[in-house]
Amino acid sequence: MRTSLAVLLLGLALTGCGDNENPNTVPPTTTSAGAAETIDVDEDENNQSRTLVVGQAIKVELKANPSTGYSWQLGELDQNIVKQNGEPVFEQDTSDGGPKPGQGGETKWYFIGINPGTTRLVLNYVRPWEQGVPPTQTFTLNLTVQ
Repeated sequence: MRTSLAVLLLGLALTGCGDNENPNTVPPTTTSAGAAETIDVDEDENNQSRTLVVGQAIKVELKANPSTGYSWQLGELDQNIVKQNGEPVFEQDTSDGGPKPGQGGETKWYFIGINPGTTRLVLNYVRPWEQGVPPTQTFTLNLTVQ
């Protein structure tokens, strides 16, 4: 019995030693000499088009403030062509002296082109519990993978 308790406590202690990064998100990297660079886009690219090669990553950064109840939700994407890579990550803006309650920031989404084709990436800024309410913002990006 004591051994089981000791193992449980050791496991809990080790779990608490992790970092604050989201374990489900692996930011794309370009390690091989021939790999294409990650494409970075933000709200300025709304309704634009981008072309990727198979294996190329794209990072989408959009302003957000989860303290309002709103969050960016995936609305449309053919994941047979472009696949979401991990969960979105919110990073609070700390440019004015550090994190503050209610402070906005950016939500970062990572995607990878996996098969040739064309798809639309649509992200909606919504309160997930509000059904039938149109998004307050929509971000759309037309993606072609070659």
